[in-house]
Amino acid sequence: FLFLNVTGRNDITSSLPTESNSYFYPGAGISFIASDAFPEITSYKGLSYLKTSFNITKTGNDPGAYAANNVFFVPGNFPYGSTVGLSQASRVSDPNLSPEFTTSVEAGLEFGLFNNRFNANITGYKTNSTDQLAPVNISAASGATSLYTNIGEIENLGLEIDLNGTIIRSDDFTWDMGVNLSKYKSEVISLKDGIDKVDLGGFDAAQVIARVGSPYPMLSTTDYQRDDEGRVVVGDNGDPIQGSVNVDQGQTSPTLVIGLNTTLKYKNFSLYTVMDYRTGHVFYNGIVDALEFTGLTQHSASSGRQPFVFPNSVYSDGNGAYTSNTNRLTTGGGNAFWDGYNEVKSNYVTDASTIKLREVSLAY
Repeated sequence: FLFLNVTGRNDITSSLPTESNSYFYPGAGISFIASDAFPEITSYKGLSYLKTSFNITKTGNDPGAYAANNVFFVPGNFPYGSTVGLSQASRVSDPNLSPEFTTSVEAGLEFGLFNNRFNANITGYKTNSTDQLAPVNISAASGATSLYTNIGEIENLGLEIDLNGTIIRSDDFTWDMGVNLSKYKSEVISLKDGIDKVDLGGFDAAQVIARVGSPYPMLSTTDYQRDDEGRVVVGDNGDPIQGSVNVDQGQTSPTLVIGLNTTLKYKNFSLYTVMDYRTGHVFYNGIVDALEFTGLTQHSASSGRQPFVFPNSVYSDGNGAYTSNTNRLTTGGGNAFWDGYNEVKSNYVTDASTIKLREVSLAY
């Protein structure tokens, strides 16, 4: 009824520099099955099974093959004619790459009720990933556009609940159902060389970033100037004013996932269904961005291509406060206005919440 597991592993990899290509990572876990240690706590109409567990593990990870090597290629007609030359690839590697490590602390509770007709598994965890391996965008003036390096430390906190039970059971009919919930929170603890932010992808107006103290990964885009209530500030001409810095819009990975599966059995027929719900994240809608740039969205024609009052907007009263805008029209509603609107990428940040029916199967 009491179990102890201890592991240790040492990897030697050719995808890291020689001075850091050997790394060791241990792990340990203990579990206690209380229902076996104390059988008197179980009953047919009550508790059937009870187990607790606690684990501390450390895992290492190395980059893929050749990721630590800078690659050169032979471009056509470079430097000129049939003369052969070499050009550096767009991604370069940090010469001081080291392994990525993830340390996990996990505690779990598992139990069954009513002769195991209802079962639950509840797990809480904390993981800290240090020296994470990832490409980051760099200035093209360096001769490359991205650097593969160890970027810093990221902490994840999570809670997972898995519930399964038989709702109806008879000679000819059975209805089983399972529900699982995953709640997730991430935070960037530190970044390489003490910097506050690294750019992981995208472009200047819409970036995926890692920022110290913020969830990971974070979407950051251009946005409007806004008042303290979040309303858009317009100028004397009625057009919204674009802010000078990018604004964080939300993380791109879900913070809550709820899954549902159910099985209905009648004699020799079985119907199985799986669905899930994901929320707490956003995405940048590049398709709508492109359509709006060319004037092909219904939204871009909502004012009949004529000037209009920008929704939820205010203007300065000249004394440090703002007045709701009800009469200042934009300078236009045609191509010129929507070109400027298109430069503010927060207009294309969309809630990424989804409900998906993953599978439906009928068997006999």
